[in-house]
Amino acid sequence: MKKYEILANYVYNRREYLEQDIKQLQENLRYRTISQIDCLELIIAEERLKMFIEVTSDIRHILGLDNPANIESEENFSNITRKKESNFT
Repeated sequence: MKKYEILANYVYNRREYLEQDIKQLQENLRYRTISQIDCLELIIAEERLKMFIEVTSDIRHILGLDNPANIESEENFSNITRKKESNFT
């Protein structure tokens, strides 16, 4: 499995988990008396998802994975990461 595929799988699974968490908290609000804590939990869950999306977007941009032409092969992925590392030295 290529490195970018592992990253993509992680991002997909984590995002699914965070979205499911939000859905569950919303369902909780529908079927019981709403408390301040329930609202705070939902706000925190939504902010976690928002931050996760922002960070993964930055990671994809840094690695050059946001351009489909850059991820055609693992060799391109390695070249991209080497270019990025050489910019820091």
